[in-house]
Amino acid sequence: MAGLDVRAHVTFGGCLAGGAEGRIARVIPRDGEGGDFRDFAAIGNRAAGVARELGAMSHR
Repeated sequence: MAGLDVRAHVTFGGCLAGGAEGRIARVIPRDGEGGDFRDFAAIGNRAAGVARELGAMSHR
């Protein structure tokens, strides 16, 4: 990542519901461990932070 000038990375939860394709993806909801784990507020906050950083870079 150093070669890409990456400052940070973030992983956000996703959504895995019934009807998903793939052997493992079908088992997870069946066993009650699937669901919607997306956090739209956290995604929006991260996007706003990235936008602020990019805006600051353009004023240099």
